[in-house]
Amino acid sequence: MSSFTELWFNNYYRVLAVDSGDEVIVSIDVYMDGFPWRIDEEVCLSSKEYCILYHRVRAEDIAKHYGGLAGETISLEIVGVRAGDRLEATDVRILFRKGAHLSKSDLESLYSSTLKLLESYR
Repeated sequence: MSSFTELWFNNYYRVLAVDSGDEVIVSIDVYMDGFPWRIDEEVCLSSKEYCILYHRVRAEDIAKHYGGLAGETISLEIVGVRAGDRLEATDVRILFRKGAHLSKSDLESLYSSTLKLLESYR
């Protein structure tokens, strides 16, 4: 059985943490015009006009921006969309090891650290 925690920031940015028992998945809503990262994976509709973009963040960058929580992290990816010529970052997904206990304070910290991570690319 999975459990979840949901927090909202600035009335429309959501942090959702889902503990499936095998791992903890955290999804952080973000918005950034552009997608300045290397695209590691791209999933497109048949027309290739609309695509979901994925960038996997390196372990060194996770450690730099997420401090003590980095040791519990399995992966972190920045998700974006392409619609025609427009690119946007829309979500950051973090996968934590089984048994990671994330408090409300940890989730607030993840949100703040994610904004700083995105700002470091501007």
